[in-house]
Amino acid sequence: MMEIKNLTGILPEIIFNELLVILQKRNLTKFQLAHLLSQCHHESVGWKTFEENLNYSAQSLLRVFKKRVVTLEKAEEIVSKGQKAIGDFVYGNRMGNDANEGWLYRGRGSIQLTGKNNYKLFDTTVLENIIENPSLVKDKYKLTSAFWFFDSNKIWLLCNGDKVEDVKRVTLAVNGGTIGLTGRVDLFKKYCKILN
Repeated sequence: MMEIKNLTGILPEIIFNELLVILQKRNLTKFQLAHLLSQCHHESVGWKTFEENLNYSAQSLLRVFKKRVVTLEKAEEIVSKGQKAIGDFVYGNRMGNDANEGWLYRGRGSIQLTGKNNYKLFDTTVLENIIENPSLVKDKYKLTSAFWFFDSNKIWLLCNGDKVEDVKRVTLAVNGGTIGLTGRVDLFKKYCKILN
């Protein structure tokens, strides 16, 4: 049986309390919970960042969003206009966003829920209006939004093993790549040990 109480003091109190509420309605295996917590821990930079930071240099913007920003000159132009312009450019006209909604529906929550399509779908699972109040994802539903993301993308099906390849598959489903894989593996092992 998982020792949820062992997470006291490991998770921030607000995250731990949200987890307790969720687990009253959900049954997870130790590996499933360890996968979720390790991915959320990594994505939120150690449970500290629940809103995407779009404060990029031109070089970083070009590197991170190379499919959207194809020249250094374009990156410099966008960066000079500030974070809202960056968000609107890299997320505008995709993921259900209009051209000027990329900043509004940027990544939030412990899993960095991104795009109006995801916000609309998540909105159907909570009482408040997430579309009108997207900040609720970072303020009230930090972990609930991650559970929703794992549910809607069937990521739980990938969460039943404890090998590096299992963490890699989950990371690909969460992040679209393997950024920070070594750290995610270490966090997964840490959470498995804590939950014993």
